[in-house]
Amino acid sequence: GPTVQGLMGYRPDSSIYSYDPAKAEEHFRAAFDGKLWDVGFEMTAYYSEGTTEAASALAVLQQSLARINPKFRMRIQALTRSSFREKSYGTSNPESPLSYMGWGPDYSDPGGPLGAASYYLASTGLVAGFSGDGYRKLMREEFDPLLAEAWALNDPALREPIYARLQEMSHEYATTQFMWEAVTANVTRDWVHGYVHNKVLYGAWNFYNISKHE
Repeated sequence: GPTVQGLMGYRPDSSIYSYDPAKAEEHFRAAFDGKLWDVGFEMTAYYSEGTTEAASALAVLQQSLARINPKFRMRIQALTRSSFREKSYGTSNPESPLSYMGWGPDYSDPGGPLGAASYYLASTGLVAGFSGDGYRKLMREEFDPLLAEAWALNDPALREPIYARLQEMSHEYATTQFMWEAVTANVTRDWVHGYVHNKVLYGAWNFYNISKHE
C-alpha cells in the first residue's frame, strides 16, 4: 500500500501480491465476459528516460504478459519528463494506459493534501489525476469518506486504524502496483555521530545534530 515504514498506518504484515500467472490468467479470462482473452490488447507503457529500474520492471511485466497470452502486447517507451507529464496527467482521461513512477513522503502524516494515503487514494490526489474517471469514481465512493474521517480526528490512536484499513483496501482494490521501497546507505567514519535517517528529507543531512568525537 501507499503508507511506507515510519508513517501512520504502516503494518509490517501488510498484504502484498505474489507472482501467480494462473491467477492472472483467471482474471484475464473473466474480463469483458471473455472477450479480452480472445481478442487480446496492445498498449504502451511509459516511463521517464534514464530510470533504469523502470525499464527493467516494465520489461518483466511485458514478458510475463506475453507468456500468459501472446495476444497481450505491451510496448515500452522512455519519454522526457515533460512528455511523460503530458501523457500521464492533466486531462480527465490521460493518454497513458500505464505509467511507472516513484514517490517519496512530503511530510510525516499520511493524510492531508500531500500525505501518502491522499496522494494515492483520494479522488483529488495526484494519482487520481492520471488514472481516469473510473479510478476517481472508485476513490470518491470507497476511499474519500475514510480519508476525511481520519483527517478530522486528532487522536493518533483513532486515526491509525483507519489508515491501516486504507492500506489494506489499496491491496484489495488493486489501486496501484506498489513494487518496492528503496533502501539507501550513508557511510561515515566511526567518529562521526548524530546522523538520523529521515525519509522526508530523502537522506539529506541535518548538520545541526552532527558531532565529531573519538
